[in-house]
Amino acid sequence: MNCRKKTAGRRLLPPAGYFGEADTQEMFDLAFQAGMEHCQVNTWSFSFKTDAQGNLDPGQPNEWAKAVPENVSRHTSFAKKHGFTPKFMLVYTALDAVRGLYGAGRQDPEKFRRYWPQYVKSVKRTMNAAGVPDSDYFIEVKDEPKPEIMNELLEAHRLAKEAAPTVRLAMLLASWDVSQAKLEEFVPYADLWVF
Repeated sequence: MNCRKKTAGRRLLPPAGYFGEADTQEMFDLAFQAGMEHCQVNTWSFSFKTDAQGNLDPGQPNEWAKAVPENVSRHTSFAKKHGFTPKFMLVYTALDAVRGLYGAGRQDPEKFRRYWPQYVKSVKRTMNAAGVPDSDYFIEVKDEPKPEIMNELLEAHRLAKEAAPTVRLAMLLASWDVSQAKLEEFVPYADLWVF
């Protein structure tokens, strides 16, 4: 089935292509043939030095973050052959990236509350500087969250939206037993739902 067809006036969402970044035109072409229109950027790529006050400085990217604009440019160039501008998915689990990169783990919630909004704003700045508007990428906040972390996840979504309201956040749910009432709390904050 061609995922790009319109069906009953609604466009079907194509597969996101979770198998990673394409390093060559041939890799991109293969993904495109499978229906991929979203290109992956690893959430751990957004690594920045800190300033004198200990805040993330998006103007001082570490090596991984320096590679993001080239990654975006490469995929945009590959997509031109097929006549479209790609969208980008920033995966997997941005929360884990912030915890790992900046030591802002569950044992230090205040540090997390400090760095997580800064990380989201730094992602926005980096993607926008690479020519990608907020409408053309999303951040996967947490991959397949278990019910016991839903309150923590809700706070992360709220903090992200307060820091950068136009950044799109994705909820990627597995088959865990999460109540509908709890999921409804995410409606003001989650822009994209993957079931």
